[in-house]
Amino acid sequence: MQHVLATCSSIPMVERNNEELMSYLKKASELCALASLPLDSSLRNVPIERVIARLNIERGLVEGRQLPFSRRPDLLAIVLVERAPDEALAQSIRAIALQSHPGVRCVIMRAVSTVDLAVLQQFVDSVDPRPMALNIWAMFESRQRAELEQANFVTFLRHGDRLHPSATAWLAIERAAGRQVEVMAWGELQPDGAGGAAWAQRNPSLHRISLLHFPYLRNAFAVSGPLAATYPGDLVRETLHNHLHLFQIWLSQRDGVRWSSHPEFFLIRADALVSERPEGAARRAYAEYSSAYAALLGSSSDQFIFLAAPRDAAAPYRLRPRPVPSTLSVIIPFRDKPELTARAVHSIANQEFPGSIEILLINNQSSDGALTAIRTELSGLPTGIHRRIVDYDAPFNHSAQCMLGAKDSRGEILLFMNNDAELLTAGALTELAAWAARSDVASVGVTIEEPQTHKLAAGMEARLAPMPYFDSIVEERSDPAFTPYVREAFGNTFAFAAVSRAAFEAVGGLDVLRFPNGYNDVDFACRARRRGYMHITLGHLQVRHAPGQSRGRTDEAVQKTLLRTLYPECAAAALTALRFDDTLGAMRARREGK
Repeated sequence: MQHVLATCSSIPMVERNNEELMSYLKKASELCALASLPLDSSLRNVPIERVIARLNIERGLVEGRQLPFSRRPDLLAIVLVERAPDEALAQSIRAIALQSHPGVRCVIMRAVSTVDLAVLQQFVDSVDPRPMALNIWAMFESRQRAELEQANFVTFLRHGDRLHPSATAWLAIERAAGRQVEVMAWGELQPDGAGGAAWAQRNPSLHRISLLHFPYLRNAFAVSGPLAATYPGDLVRETLHNHLHLFQIWLSQRDGVRWSSHPEFFLIRADALVSERPEGAARRAYAEYSSAYAALLGSSSDQFIFLAAPRDAAAPYRLRPRPVPSTLSVIIPFRDKPELTARAVHSIANQEFPGSIEILLINNQSSDGALTAIRTELSGLPTGIHRRIVDYDAPFNHSAQCMLGAKDSRGEILLFMNNDAELLTAGALTELAAWAARSDVASVGVTIEEPQTHKLAAGMEARLAPMPYFDSIVEERSDPAFTPYVREAFGNTFAFAAVSRAAFEAVGGLDVLRFPNGYNDVDFACRARRRGYMHITLGHLQVRHAPGQSRGRTDEAVQKTLLRTLYPECAAAALTALRFDDTLGAMRARREGK
């Protein structure tokens, strides 16, 4: 990288069709290697000379002594050789050679015994460009673990994976700025082999509940070298067969380990992995390690019960907090439409729950006939379920109705439910109440099925794509790869959400003035996040809900605009939340007229 930066500094920053630049590209191995990388910049159609200018600036921080540089490597990049050396391995090596920061050391590690070391050495010697600091390891033993301790960070790359040329520089920048962390998560880009992206995933720093349930990071992170050296498991084998999930769970359980996130796609996955979709990643990670999961997660048995899932379930297991609260109040606002309300009530009454259930129906000026029908339905419920109708004799105000229900209820857990929602999964109330009772949880949601389209959505997420100022800052959606799992979300819709009474009161409930109808749940989610609470979605639990049946449409542009002014941090949340990012691909498709 030294050569390309020194030479490129004298090249005029011109467009791609400049003859001088294109002629140089044909001769310089560094630039040829850089041009071959499927960087996220290329998806935005940024000319390569602008990428080179960025790398020059980053290298200039070292040369100008703004960014300290020492002999201790900022990053030890370990490339695992899974088969005979080939062009994919050469691309991994070249990507490390292109790092704009010199504090990187490359290790080529034989991951399978069938790889001939002499052939591997000869192949590595032929790669151009290649890192200045490069070693070949035949195996991973105590001596190699000792070398991990000497690096500030270490990352594991699979055969053909490429590291973004700025990765080492940003690790060094964060360290120099005093933002000391032990784990830095990155986004990951899966090329499709045809110049585009099969998928691009943004990874959060530490969503501990999510991380306990599925391997969202895979190997898209760097970890403190001394921490990696003390891990008791087999890091090489677990990279190949476990997506390093056990290692990540182990890290999340260490006291004092600080996590952070960088919003760029610094891991460019091997082209050969294009068929390895994120769907099913948890099953693949679990396949050879079921006993190890039980042992590792069993160490937190005072907090969680480990529940193995059926073989046909996407999630191989799930955790349920201990203990389960003894009282649950279900709050259902309604106006007329007794058939909807009856279906919602019966879906609750048919549930098994170890404690007592109280159902409060908040009547908003229903007709006498509707009330008679609903009372008839209530009279047929099991005697162990307490039920009441509470009148709200005022114009429709969903927040005020929910607040009235919370005030008049007795349960430790409040389950807010629209009367046009129907709980489908047996045993759901027990898990909902157990998660809602955690002191760090503000709300617990489920997967919502739209009955007409059968579209599924689990939790809210902050919008990433550009939008008008009068559009919502969130959307109810989730990718199939994430939907089935227990995970953290931006927030949950109050069409069906469980909240502990303690959290509801601490956050301040719902805003009856500024958010009387829609977006009151978004406002609640944002206020709770500011207070340090998290929102959990239990993707294996399902509710059927057709939006708009319980209330009409209205102009809520002021609420959407207000959310932007009250919670500007939502824009940052969109960049550092677990999600697929199809924005770049969509921009490229529009540009190419597809």
